[in-house]
Amino acid sequence: MDFLTKDNHLAHPLWIDQVDAEQTLLARVASKEISTIEALPLLNLINDGFCIVDLVGVEQTISNLLQELEVIWNQPPFDLAGAGPGHDRPLPLNEGLAIFQRGPGVRLLDIHSHVQAARDLYLHPTIHRLASLALGGEVVATQTLYFEYGSGQPLHRDPWYVNHTPRSHLFAAWIALEDILPESGPLNYVRGSHKFPYYRFPTDDIVFHDPRVNEADRIEARTHLHRQIENSPYPPEAALPKRGQAFLWHGSLVHGGSPVLNPALTRRSLVIHFGRRDTHLRRGAALIHNRINRMFFTTEQYQSNNGEVGWRSPVADLSPADFDAILTATSSDNQPKNVVPRCNLCGGTEFAPGPNQRLSSTGKAPCCIQCGALESQRRQQVFFDAVPAHFFQWRSALQIGKHCMLKQSLFTKVTLANTKQDDSNVLDGVTDREFNFINASHLFEYVRHDQQLFIDIVGLMAPQAMLLIGFAESEKREVSQHFSKPREAFGVVHRYGKDVQDYFASAGLGLQCLRLEITDPCTDSKEILHVFYNNDVDGLLLRDVIGIAKQPALRLLDN
Repeated sequence: MDFLTKDNHLAHPLWIDQVDAEQTLLARVASKEISTIEALPLLNLINDGFCIVDLVGVEQTISNLLQELEVIWNQPPFDLAGAGPGHDRPLPLNEGLAIFQRGPGVRLLDIHSHVQAARDLYLHPTIHRLASLALGGEVVATQTLYFEYGSGQPLHRDPWYVNHTPRSHLFAAWIALEDILPESGPLNYVRGSHKFPYYRFPTDDIVFHDPRVNEADRIEARTHLHRQIENSPYPPEAALPKRGQAFLWHGSLVHGGSPVLNPALTRRSLVIHFGRRDTHLRRGAALIHNRINRMFFTTEQYQSNNGEVGWRSPVADLSPADFDAILTATSSDNQPKNVVPRCNLCGGTEFAPGPNQRLSSTGKAPCCIQCGALESQRRQQVFFDAVPAHFFQWRSALQIGKHCMLKQSLFTKVTLANTKQDDSNVLDGVTDREFNFINASHLFEYVRHDQQLFIDIVGLMAPQAMLLIGFAESEKREVSQHFSKPREAFGVVHRYGKDVQDYFASAGLGLQCLRLEITDPCTDSKEILHVFYNNDVDGLLLRDVIGIAKQPALRLLDN
């Protein structure tokens, strides 16, 4: 494959690298393909090779991330890799901290695999949207690097070390987790350097770690870069973003870590690299492994095997069972370990039959003894775990029915409606008239005038709002069933089918719908959650983040 053009720029250039990029941008704004808000950072990327954007609603996410990282430092896990000055080869963190001390130059690799808040930033839709626009196609986040202090890295270009094919399909984000001070060793960059030609190795490539490239070639490549910096009208500058801002850069931008003038100062930041989903061949499946409570986003993840770090070869999408077999085969004692079902709400591991001694559809006991949650509550939590917290944090929420369990911390406010299931008082006590999120799962089955209740609830939705409803076993029936008298042990008067959108005439009420098939992590039983929304932005973002997260317990169905 050709990696460089004749003039030593990256082959397969992006549209933002073309001479008519500004005209293309204006045309796409005029056609409303790109919003005016998105146009300015893209213009900066075209001309300067970087831009700085505010990430809305991440304040609590960052606080959670820093708090969880303290636990990581104090109890370093075996299956998280770290690297430090003079020890660039990743090591299991519990071993690495005995070699390199927590301080400047130390980095943690793929912290999003252990920390939910890091995963929320890893999947932030604003960054993914801009990266997708810049790279000209849907992107996937491929790795994270966490720095607590200045990195001290010399000026470099990411494609030297971060191997994407083609080399041009690389984008990066540097998220400030605190206000960055000049003395802390901030990120340095050279404005406009993304347009510099590359030094061509004898391999006709630019990758430093190719064993055919000798040290003399690497020295010449660095010298070539510094000559270009000296001849540039722009000297290296320090990036000083505020907490919650992201410095986004073109893959070819020259950057590094400036000297740490005050080693006592932290420079907490999270770096994310992105590739094009259709070309980044080393990307694997995302899955949650219950035994070690870890989410994997790429197949090239480290594994601890007799104290050493190995790197997996690329494979096709893995199922949890496939991965468990791999992990068992590479464990130190080579003995299979039982996977204990764990409640995703409280962590409980003991379960009992549900009401009326009910078992789940898979024959397993569904009721968590520790918190009392059933399948429906745990499935809802799978949904909330898959979507970044900032997607909800600005919203006011209404919880209707006893089968809903909304966390107050996830929303600005949670209002509880009357949980009695009769037509007269379902919404008694609800005084607010607009909510940005409403949860009404497993409620309509018991309400006689269900269509009117649906209309009443829709009337409480703000101009940008979502309505989450789980209808019990709706995929098992083509058509909904309605009874004149309560039936079965639980007294239902409706059993809904695949026609719920037509039955409730949701489109006529201005609603669109996403259907999500969700698996309960404790019983393996499946159910369809319907997410009704009245704003196209919510629908687009939900599709994006669910597609990016790609959790095996959550599947987006075509409507």
